[in-house]
Amino acid sequence: MGKVIWFTGLSGSGKTTLSIELRNKLERSGKTVEILDGDVIREKLHKTLGFSREDIKENNQLIAKIVNENKERFDFVLVPIISPYREDRAIAKSIIGKKNFIELYLDVSLNECIRRDVKGLYKKALAGEINNFIGIAESNPYEIPQKPDLKIDTTNQSIENSANKVLFYIVSNKLMNLKYDEALNLPFEVNYPEIYLSIVSALKAGEKVMAIYNTDFNVDFKDGNEPLTEADLASDTIIKEIINLSGHPVLSEEGDETGDRLNNEYSWIIDPLDGTSDFISKTNEFTIMISLVRKNRPILGVIYHPVGDTLYLAQDGTGAFKLKDNQWSRMNVNNKFDLTTCQAVGSRHHLSEQEKEIITQLGIFDFKQRGSSLKSMDVSSGKAEIYFTTTNKIKQWDTCASYCIVKEAGGKMTDMFGNELKYNTEFVHHENGILVTNGRIHDLIVEKYKEFT
Repeated sequence: MGKVIWFTGLSGSGKTTLSIELRNKLERSGKTVEILDGDVIREKLHKTLGFSREDIKENNQLIAKIVNENKERFDFVLVPIISPYREDRAIAKSIIGKKNFIELYLDVSLNECIRRDVKGLYKKALAGEINNFIGIAESNPYEIPQKPDLKIDTTNQSIENSANKVLFYIVSNKLMNLKYDEALNLPFEVNYPEIYLSIVSALKAGEKVMAIYNTDFNVDFKDGNEPLTEADLASDTIIKEIINLSGHPVLSEEGDETGDRLNNEYSWIIDPLDGTSDFISKTNEFTIMISLVRKNRPILGVIYHPVGDTLYLAQDGTGAFKLKDNQWSRMNVNNKFDLTTCQAVGSRHHLSEQEKEIITQLGIFDFKQRGSSLKSMDVSSGKAEIYFTTTNKIKQWDTCASYCIVKEAGGKMTDMFGNELKYNTEFVHHENGILVTNGRIHDLIVEKYKEFT
C-alpha cells in the first residue's frame, strides 16, 4: 500500500516543483510514483467548482478520494495542492488513512510567493482581476498547519536539498520503531536532512547493541591491543547501511573508509560503539556516536545511550537537545566559574597519573569517573563543568559528535592548549588532548595547563 504525501502551501511555494524532484529521486531508487496535481485535477475534472469556501472543501474531498483509489497502484502518490484549510486537510487524512498520509507543509511567506509569482496570479489578484484568491482575499485565508509531519522552507534551500529532506524523512520514518514516535518530530527547523538518517541509524544500532550486551559475547583485540566485540561490528554495519543513502563518505573507528572523504565537502565520522571497555565491563556507560562534518567542522552530532534510552542531538546553529521518555528537552551548560566548586569528569579506564595531578593543581575537589562520551554530555547538560584528557590517543570519532553538542549547549571543546579542533583531516589523532568545559572556565584552565606543562 502506497504512501501519500500531501503537499500544502501557498501558490508559488514550490509544491509542484518539489514533487517533480522528489518523484525523480524516488523513481531512481526503484519506487513507483504518481503525481496528482491539485491544479491539473481541478482543471480536468472539477472545472465547475470555484474558490468559495464550500467549493474548496468539495474539491479537496474529491481529490482525496481520487488519491485513495490510486494509492494501491503506486509506492508513493504525491499531491501538490494548496489545501488552505486545516479542516479539509484533516478530512483528506481520514479518507486516505492516517498511516499512509504524510502532511508536508511548504513554509514560504506570502511576500516571497508574491515575489516569485510563477503563474502571474498574484498580480491579477492584487489588481482585483481574480476574486477569492487564497492568501490575498480576506474570505480565503491560508491556515498554517499546526503540526505537519514535515515542514520545508524553499526560500533559501535548493530543490535538491528540499527533496533530500523529504526522502531521508520517508526512509527514516519507515525504519523507525513506534517506540520512538517523537524521534523525528524535531524541536528545531532542519537545515541538514541527513539528521533523520543519523537519528534512525543510532537508534537501530542501539537496539542491536543491547541485544548483544545481554548475552555472553566474545571479546577480540585489534591492532594496538584495543578491544573489539561483535557489537562494535554489528553497530558499524547498521549505521553505514542507513547513512550511505546520503552518498557522503564515511570515516569510522572500524575502518573501511568509503569514498574520497578528504576531497568531499561533507563526510560522516562515526564511532559505532564508544566505550567498548565499559561495554565489556558491564558499567552501562557506552554510547553510539554519529556526526556529519562539512569543511572540517561538525554540523550534526547524534549520541545515543542505549542503556538509558537517551538520545542527544545537535545541529549547527539550532541548539542541543535530549530525547528522554519520548520527550525533547533543551540542553545547556551551567555558569559556574569557581574551580573549587566545579565537578570534573574523567575516564574510568584510562585516567593517567598526570591527569590526576592536574586535577589537584586546578584545585578541583569534586571528581567523578565516567565512561564514553557521557562525560561530554554531563558538561553539556550542566551536571559537570570540565572534562579533559592529555593523551594523544584520542581520535576524531571519539569527539566529533560531542563537539557539536557541547558547542550548541553553550560549552567549548578545544585541545588542551585552547586550539580549535579540525575534523575529516588526514591525520585523525588529537595530538594535544581534549578540553571540554562550560565555557566560563575554559581560558583559565588552558592557562593553568600551560603553566603545568
